[in-house]
Amino acid sequence: MEPYLSKIYQPVLLGLVIASLLENVFFILLTIKPLHRLCYLHRRRRKFAFLARTRVNIRSLAYSIQSTAIPFPVQIVAHTNVFAVASQSSDRQPNSRSPKVNQMPSDQRLQFRSRCISAESNEAHCYSTKHRFTFYYFCSLCTSITLLMSATLVNILIEVQTNRGHIHVADERRAIHCLFVGVALVALVMLMSFSLVQLTTDRLIAIFRPFHYWRIMSSWKCLTVIAAGWSVSILFALVPYIHLRLSYKPLRKDFKYCYIIGLQGSEDFRAYSYAFIILVFIIPLCFILWAYAKIYRIVKQSAGRHAENHARYLRQAETKEPRSTADLTLKNGNVECRCFGPPQSAAREPRPLAPPLRCRCFSNLSRTACSQVNHETENRDAVPFLSDYLRKAKSAKSAVWILSSFYGLTLPYMCVIFYQPFIDRCPKCRSVWLDSFERTSVILVYTATVITPVIYAFRDGVLKKRMDSFFRSLKLACVKSTIPNILKKRQE
Repeated sequence: MEPYLSKIYQPVLLGLVIASLLENVFFILLTIKPLHRLCYLHRRRRKFAFLARTRVNIRSLAYSIQSTAIPFPVQIVAHTNVFAVASQSSDRQPNSRSPKVNQMPSDQRLQFRSRCISAESNEAHCYSTKHRFTFYYFCSLCTSITLLMSATLVNILIEVQTNRGHIHVADERRAIHCLFVGVALVALVMLMSFSLVQLTTDRLIAIFRPFHYWRIMSSWKCLTVIAAGWSVSILFALVPYIHLRLSYKPLRKDFKYCYIIGLQGSEDFRAYSYAFIILVFIIPLCFILWAYAKIYRIVKQSAGRHAENHARYLRQAETKEPRSTADLTLKNGNVECRCFGPPQSAAREPRPLAPPLRCRCFSNLSRTACSQVNHETENRDAVPFLSDYLRKAKSAKSAVWILSSFYGLTLPYMCVIFYQPFIDRCPKCRSVWLDSFERTSVILVYTATVITPVIYAFRDGVLKKRMDSFFRSLKLACVKSTIPNILKKRQE
C-alpha cells in the first residue's frame, strides 16, 4: 500500500476521514434525543404546558389572544353570548370579578389538548412530529457515513504504524482490514444514493399528495424502507468477496484493491461493476433530476396563479360599487374556494369580537387554506404567500445542484470502475496519471461524505431550523455563562 498511498494523499485522506466522522456524529446526535433536548423550539413548546394542567377554557382563551395580537392557523369559534354576559356583568359590578367561562367538556378538552395555542407553539409541534421522516432518512445517511469513516480510520492508522515499523501485521489480517474497508465503501456509496432518493421521494409526496401524506408515510414504513436499503447495500457489497472465499482465491491488498470495487474479481465481475454503476449512479440521478424539475414546475405554476388571483382582487377593490358578497374563485388545479363576508362600508369602523368569516370549500381544500383565503379578503393589498412560492421554487432549483454535487464528486470514481476491467487486460496501458486519477477519485468520494450532509442540512428547511435552534441555544448558554464574569470585572 506504500507506493499507492503517498505522502501527499495519506494526510489528506486522514483529514477528510476525521472531519467527516466528527461532522456526521454531530448530525446524528442533532437528529435524535441527546442534542434535540437542547433545542430552543423544544423548550419553547413547553411554555404552554400549563394550559393542560390548569383546566381553563382553552377555546375562549385562544380566541381572545387571536383577536388581539396573534394570527392563528386554525379557526377557533367562540360563543358570543358568553362574552356579552361577561361584559354586562363587568359594567354592572366594576369591582367584582367576572364570572368564569363555561368549562370545556372532557371529550373536547382531549381533542384540543394536542392543538397549539400560538403560532410559535404550533410551529414547534409541527416541527417535532410532521418532519420526523426526514430525520429518519438523514440519520440513516449520517450513520452509514460514520461507519465507513470508522472503518477507514482504523485501516489508515494500521497502515501508518505498519509502514513506520512500530507494529507488524500479518498478510491475512491485513487482507481482512482491506476487505472490511472495501465492503464499507461499496455499502456507503449505495446507502448515500438510496438515502438521497428517499429524501427526494418524501419531499415529492409531501408536495404532490399533501392530503394523503400521513396515509402514505408512517414511521414503520420509513424504518422498513431504511432497513431494506441497508440489507440490499451490504449484501450487494459482499457478493465479490463471498465469491472469492468460495473459490479459494487470495485477496489482494493494495490501495486500489481496497478502495475500488470489483477489482478483486475483475475478470469475472465486469457485469457486477456495470450493475453497480446503473443502480447507484444513473437511475438515482435521473430520478432526482426528474423529481426536482417537477417540483420546480408546480411551484412556479402556483406562484403564477397566486399572482393572477391577487390581480383579480385588486380589480375588484378598485370598483366603487359596494358588494355584500365577495365571490372569489381561485385557480389552483381542481380547487375552488368561495368566501362570503359582511358588506363593506366606505368608512372603516371598529369591528366587534365575532367569529371568523364563513368559508365554503369545494374539493379537497384544507382548513388552513380557507383561513388563508379569508386573510387575503381582509388584506387585499398584501401578497404574503407569493414570496413563499418563489422561495420554494428557488430552494427546489438549488437542491438539484446540491444533490447533483454528490453525483458530480462520485463521477470520477464511477469512471474508474468502468475502465478498470479494460486496463487489467492491457498492463501496458497503465501509467502514473491513471494511478493518480484513481487516488483522486477515492479522495473525491470522501470529500462528498463531508460536503453532501452539510449542504443538505443548510438547504433543507427542517434541518436548518433544528441547527439554528441548537446554535441559538448554544449562544444563549455562552452569554449566560459570560455575563456573571463581566459583572464581576465591572464591580472590581
